[in-house]
Amino acid sequence: MNKLLTLPGRYAYATHPAPLRAMYVLDRYDPARLGDTRVEIRPIAARAGVATLLAQTSYAEFLRPVEIGRFLPLYARLVAEVPLRILTYPNGFDYQEIVHARILEDVCAATHEEADA
Repeated sequence: MNKLLTLPGRYAYATHPAPLRAMYVLDRYDPARLGDTRVEIRPIAARAGVATLLAQTSYAEFLRPVEIGRFLPLYARLVAEVPLRILTYPNGFDYQEIVHARILEDVCAATHEEADA
């Protein structure tokens, strides 16, 4: 089942499909507890990426093994075509701008790498 989230008047709709440049697994931490506010992006290898996507599948505990198995070809193709990364970032709205900037920097770097290839 597909769901559509609409925010009328908030964001412009894309007029054509856009390529997926990267996928991020979110790893949020408490900056007060760690005494750190770094934002870090690390790649995940394709093999580990499939396992990571399976672990992030909503309601996987309610699916039978054969149903989960149907995700494997999709996830394998996805991690082969799109970089999967771990985004480690501090909890809290105070860090939102730096997290946003770091993601844009990462996506732009990936776009330039594709253009150079």
